[in-house]
Amino acid sequence: MSLDKVKNEVVKETLALRTIADIKNITTEKIAMQVQLSRNTVSQYLNELLKSGAVVQVKSRPANFFDRETFSKLFFKPQALIYSTLAALTAEQSATQSVFQSFIGSQESMRIGIEHITTAINYPPNGLPMIFSGSTGVGKSYLAKLTYDYCVEKGILSEQAPFMTLNCAQYYHNPELLSSNLFGYAKGSFTGATTDFKGLLESADGGVLFLDECHRLDPESQEKLFSFMDTGTFQRMGKIMLHGEQTCA
Repeated sequence: MSLDKVKNEVVKETLALRTIADIKNITTEKIAMQVQLSRNTVSQYLNELLKSGAVVQVKSRPANFFDRETFSKLFFKPQALIYSTLAALTAEQSATQSVFQSFIGSQESMRIGIEHITTAINYPPNGLPMIFSGSTGVGKSYLAKLTYDYCVEKGILSEQAPFMTLNCAQYYHNPELLSSNLFGYAKGSFTGATTDFKGLLESADGGVLFLDECHRLDPESQEKLFSFMDTGTFQRMGKIMLHGEQTCA
């Protein structure tokens, strides 16, 4: 069907976009040439696709069109179907742009998840802890860093606030070393502890601590971590309770 040919060509041209400015190259005349139909016929089909919400129009001279769904995956989700100029479309991007835009799927498959993240960050008074769950390689570490960047961008954290990472899997066979690195220890708490040591939890106070592979924490360390999340206090090995701000994530 000719309508499908036009739609597929618009999708193809949209996929080829490298920047939003490249939309100026997707014209009715170009599409007509590619699908070997008359300009008037293609114009009619494009108007049908516009009415159905499948494509977006930029009313320049000549007019430009792009596939809405494909564009949303590449850049951001347009709020309108018709824009007076390309600058108007670009301005909308600037208004909605945040650090999460660089995460694949931020406007589609991950949109709700990112909304949950921002809600947790802004939960009074100091935000809520979060767990990022997913298969290896899906971008959990990157999303954690973007969460920190978002906090800085919105002024929730200062630019000097720490972002610290602990890979719990590296200490899977040595839970005591993991616990000491995470919570710290007091001088004399064990052989070789010649000075006080500030753990990552204390070092990340007021910032973000990302525990990669946190399911590798031994039960005792998990209990200490949950206690901190609940009460805002923790204990160095061999020392009394310390108080700290709850971190952003």
